[in-house]
Amino acid sequence: MGTKFIFISGAPNTGKSTILKTLHKFLKETKNFKEIKKEIIANNEGMFILEGYNNKEKPIKILLNYPSDTVDIIDNVYDFYTKNKPFDIVITSIRDIYSERDYLLEKFSITEDYIELPLAKVTRKNDKKLACNNYYKRVLNLLKHILSLPPFNL
Repeated sequence: MGTKFIFISGAPNTGKSTILKTLHKFLKETKNFKEIKKEIIANNEGMFILEGYNNKEKPIKILLNYPSDTVDIIDNVYDFYTKNKPFDIVITSIRDIYSERDYLLEKFSITEDYIELPLAKVTRKNDKKLACNNYYKRVLNLLKHILSLPPFNL
């Protein structure tokens, strides 16, 4: 299996980093992945290398990246990726449209073979916090389900 890419996409403030932080915690605490290297960019966000085993006892190396907001950050992520590869899985945030998205896809030479979970802004005004928490929980459950299936088998 070559490197598989999963993108958590969306406009600014749609919860991309929130989902990835929660996934990071889940992989470490529930799936017993070990964080072997990290590079913090800002606000406890950055790039994290996790190693563990899938449900078939095969070793898995994951690059988990929270920010990809600018060309400079994408270049930094790509350099980190290149210096530390190979990876089985790369999971990163990505803006859903505009030049940053195209730049990231081009930088990593990605054309078709990826999974993308598009996020949207929660607009419920009555209880936005409750609505956001419910939304993040459902997206995270979908991401966990995807990761439990082949070719990931986590």
